[in-house]
Amino acid sequence: MTMSKKKKKNQINEVDFSLGQGSVGYGKNYHTLNPEPVTWKNTTDLDYFVTTLPNGKCLAGVSLPGTDESTPTYEFNSEPEAMHWIKSISDRFQIEKSNQ
Repeated sequence: MTMSKKKKKNQINEVDFSLGQGSVGYGKNYHTLNPEPVTWKNTTDLDYFVTTLPNGKCLAGVSLPGTDESTPTYEFNSEPEAMHWIKSISDRFQIEKSNQ
């Protein structure tokens, strides 16, 4: 008696999972040991801050760790605007870093 490939694969996955070696992933064919998504926040070396003021506006700035290099502090109307600006700075930094 032969097993179908799908049934055999499911049994193998169940055994792997029971041994603590199950495939944890974020897509059908993409498996990773770290289930956290890869985002700009966990791939950048930059330090950043966002502070909300009493009037509802936000202050944001970005600095390079280990150096005195930083952006000026900018004022934004909302936190999503500030986070978008920080992400764009992070993207530019990653491009500059990879071009060196």
